[in-house]
Amino acid sequence: FFTPIFYWHNVHVGFAEISSENSKIGFLRVDYISGGTLAHMLANKQRLSLAEALPLLKEIGAALDYSHSAKPAVIHRDLKPLNILLTKQGQVKVADFGLARVLRDSASRISGGDSAGTLAYMAPEQIRGKNIGRHSDIYALAAIGYELLSGMPPFYTGDLRWQIIHEEAEPLADQPDAVNHALMAGLAKDKDSRPSSAAEFIKMLTDTKAKPEKPPEATLPRHSKPPRRLEPKKKRRSSVIGGKWFLVLLGMIVLAGLGYGVYSNQEQLSSLVTQASHLIAANDSIKTTMVTSAKQEDKSAIYGSLNITSVPSGATVYVDGKKSGTTPYHSSQTLVGTREVELRIKGYDSLQRFVDIAAQTEKRLKLELNRASGILKVSSVPSGAKVYINGNEAGKTTYIDEVEAGEILVSVTSPFTNTDWKKVVEVMPDRTNEVIANLTPSSFKDPITGMEFVYIKGGCYQMGDAFGDVEYHDAEPIHNVCVKDFYMGKYEVTQGEWTNIMENNPSDFKNGDRYPVEQVSWDDTQAYIKKLNRKSGKNYRLPTEAEWEYAAREGGKKVRFGNGKNIIDPKEANFRSTEDCKESYSHIGIYRGSTVPVDSFSPNALGLYNMSGNVSEWCQDKIHYGYKNAPTDGTAWETDGAEHGMYRIFRGGGWQYIPSGLLAANRGGKNATHLNNTLGFRLALSVNH
Repeated sequence: FFTPIFYWHNVHVGFAEISSENSKIGFLRVDYISGGTLAHMLANKQRLSLAEALPLLKEIGAALDYSHSAKPAVIHRDLKPLNILLTKQGQVKVADFGLARVLRDSASRISGGDSAGTLAYMAPEQIRGKNIGRHSDIYALAAIGYELLSGMPPFYTGDLRWQIIHEEAEPLADQPDAVNHALMAGLAKDKDSRPSSAAEFIKMLTDTKAKPEKPPEATLPRHSKPPRRLEPKKKRRSSVIGGKWFLVLLGMIVLAGLGYGVYSNQEQLSSLVTQASHLIAANDSIKTTMVTSAKQEDKSAIYGSLNITSVPSGATVYVDGKKSGTTPYHSSQTLVGTREVELRIKGYDSLQRFVDIAAQTEKRLKLELNRASGILKVSSVPSGAKVYINGNEAGKTTYIDEVEAGEILVSVTSPFTNTDWKKVVEVMPDRTNEVIANLTPSSFKDPITGMEFVYIKGGCYQMGDAFGDVEYHDAEPIHNVCVKDFYMGKYEVTQGEWTNIMENNPSDFKNGDRYPVEQVSWDDTQAYIKKLNRKSGKNYRLPTEAEWEYAAREGGKKVRFGNGKNIIDPKEANFRSTEDCKESYSHIGIYRGSTVPVDSFSPNALGLYNMSGNVSEWCQDKIHYGYKNAPTDGTAWETDGAEHGMYRIFRGGGWQYIPSGLLAANRGGKNATHLNNTLGFRLALSVNH
């Protein structure tokens, strides 16, 4: 009979013959290669230029394509520099083909799984032990090409299994784009993304011009090169093989285990032939044993046990990408070899480990998962509110920070309101989780002073005398003004509130704490505000003239008076309502002749009391005659105006004013030091202060 066995011929895999006339004696013929290996060349030269590397890669690729085209195809599975022999003339001979792959496809079971090979050159699917094919050898060829040009394989330190499966190799900075493109394609994680053949890979490499013979003194891709060590030859696991096929395997053992050479030693050859003869003679018996073993396969030889506990428990376990259970997890039938284990649980980072499973052995893992994190962004309307995470103060809105993933309690409290906002938020990992707390209040009470404020939503309006009622035309021209959100005092500042801060009461009408303070100058208001802010921690101020009119007109509506009406009535405001002062837009009635409590009468639509009448109210602005060149953004007009800027604006009219003085568009002004018993004020506060 004639039995085929693989050997190197030129660079292609060829066939040797083991011949016998009486089925007892066989002869093995191989070539003798004396030039060393590619590993030896790299140990001496460190790295090659592109011009030096291309001829070698072409010959290796030709050998692979030849073996891949055989029927059945031969997959090497352990292509590496140590298995590439070089003649003294520099010709390549590819050795140590993975014959086990052919035997497995033909007649027998080879223990040890499909993940055999040398790790640095193994493709991701080969590490996982499945879907190994021609593409796996293409990966190894690309890894060798990478090493020839850089001096090191794509991955060579740390957890190689993890890197090969999950990380991308770095392009070589000193190589052309086409070369890097070819290398990255050959090293693709997805087997279907690699070149379909070695020839295609070589063509991609040769689409560019070679570099000069002498490689440049460039740095290595990621690490400095450690002293190079030749890899020891891996021992293949033994297998139970019967009959003439065992002689084939024996031939491969001669090639891979004893190296290469001419068997001229008669005793050695005779011993080999004798062993082969005994095996052939026992052919039928071994075949019978093999079939019986296959039918009664000892599963314990291919399974081990895997025991996993985790903190927290209840994590889903995936083995080689397949959902297998939850922790605490135990399996007594985990395939031997390197298994990829992954744990997943909501709110925690997934955890991956490569685990070596041995036959009839239990592998125990105790794993702790790390809390996953995400970005939490908390905004509020208005902004500047305090943020609490699970009851702990974290900052102010807008708040952005990295927090643990999972359910957390977010609380938002505005320092300007009594409104609290709470919500259980599920923070998803690796993303920005945004929540908006709507704290827009109708009013708030200062916790220190007890003063009440109304939230005024900003907007744009036509500021000035829209009715033509104002004398002297100083409320013209009408112009568009836009104001920002702000807070306005619900009432005029009272005598009680003034006394609480200043420890005196300058008012003429000392009728009680709820009456408006009067007899205060603009300068007096600034002294009060300074002390108030120091005590309350806020930034209270006088309203700007534009803010005051906007609020008096209920958000910029076209109305005459600060109570939202177009006709003023003494039942609804405190002013001089005598018959001699009557206007077309006023009614006559009781004239009180003094101030009244600040909460008298009904508020306007915004909730503000006495915006027309009772006492005039100081504003922040300096006085200017008319609105020419006035600000349009709602800010105070602080540039010097009339009377060298010594005069300040007041609005709203007081208890002694005739109806025209109460018009929302009417403007008054006095020196900043002026005071009388018709002049008071109310406070404002910017939203973010």
